[in-house]
Amino acid sequence: MVIFLAALLLFFAGAAATDDDGWIAVTTTDKVDFDWESKDLQIKTNNANDLKVKFYTIPDKTVGRIFIKDLKSSAKYLIHNCLAYVSFNPEESFDGEIVWTFSKTQSESAGPRITVEYNEEPLIDITISDSTCDGTFWGSWTGVVSEIEITSENAESYRSKPVQCNALTVRNALVSPSGPVQVNTVVKVTCMSDHLHYVITVTCESEETWSTEPSCQDMGTVVFILGN
Repeated sequence: MVIFLAALLLFFAGAAATDDDGWIAVTTTDKVDFDWESKDLQIKTNNANDLKVKFYTIPDKTVGRIFIKDLKSSAKYLIHNCLAYVSFNPEESFDGEIVWTFSKTQSESAGPRITVEYNEEPLIDITISDSTCDGTFWGSWTGVVSEIEITSENAESYRSKPVQCNALTVRNALVSPSGPVQVNTVVKVTCMSDHLHYVITVTCESEETWSTEPSCQDMGTVVFILGN
């Protein structure tokens, strides 16, 4: 009975660690599974001065590390096996909540392209190679990342960045829902004139890809609905 109750408590504790937007609480500095090859990593911090993210293959082979430090004073970042600390002037204060986005895109001609943003402001954008890195060990970044480790006293949570389409705008129409939507969301487009209303639906199929690009052409009292 005691074992059952303990397991039940662990189950509910784990369920509470993830919110409706996919954020998972950072509770330890242990490595966690994360497919960085196909998903962008987002980390939420609050009044952080430092943020360290380590990337691993399985089993336990380090691909690379990105350190961001001294955010309250002389902000700088380091890309392990590539660049020593680089100073930068932030576009905004790091007080309060910050959402960091780490992206990796593999390249056929060189190492991967690594980008980092904070609250959608660009910070790092580098294609790892002999010409962009100071050291000779940049090839580690070509490894396939399957685990991450987040180290920061003020790192609250992490998630894979939701894949979505931006808000759809159609002339002479009402669009619902009107804002950015996640993949597989169906959006209703109501083309309108004085006397006729026509409704069509489109779907967000993948990142910034709609099932069709609708347009409404208002000609007096007749509305034509055009789609690919």
